[in-house]
Amino acid sequence: MKNIHSSTPITVTFQPIKTFKFLLYFIVGLTLANVLVRVIDGLFENIPEIFIRLFNTDKEQNIPTLFSGFLLLFCSIMLYNIYKFNKDTRYSRHWKALSIIFLLMSIDETLSFHETLQYFIKNILNINTSGFLYFAWVIPGAAFVLVFIVCYLGFIKNLPPRFKRLFLIAGTLYVTGTLFLELFAGYIVDPTTTHDFEF
Repeated sequence: MKNIHSSTPITVTFQPIKTFKFLLYFIVGLTLANVLVRVIDGLFENIPEIFIRLFNTDKEQNIPTLFSGFLLLFCSIMLYNIYKFNKDTRYSRHWKALSIIFLLMSIDETLSFHETLQYFIKNILNINTSGFLYFAWVIPGAAFVLVFIVCYLGFIKNLPPRFKRLFLIAGTLYVTGTLFLELFAGYIVDPTTTHDFEF
């Protein structure tokens, strides 16, 4: 990477193991904080809602969502740098598009725009969704994933084997966590569905 004001190259080095450990420790810390505030909320009365919401991973616009938004923004920046160094390659536009997609996901994770999309579907379009589709944003979300897969088939096939494997694993984990688990969450919280367990 080169400084635009100098011909001296700037080297940015990431150590995967150390980065993974740092993120893992942070995630474990947030998970423990989430458990702690839920226990405190269950044991004591009159606990300020702002305190419980701050680390509750089931809520939006708090420390866990800011952390997720930061990770997505970091990915966006890295993808844009990959694009800059591969401008003359066949799939340069795919790298740039990925950078933009991750930037938009970072903004959504931080500001919860998908909640507005859900309101639009249910109240403006007057589409009544229930069960697994209770959270209506999963419908356009699933459509986007399908379009993405079709558009990126060639891109994925041309990745080096190791990166192709990591790309597919990461993508599968992310889509499973954000989309498919949301389907089951919708079924659980929908008051019109019946199930044998409570939360």
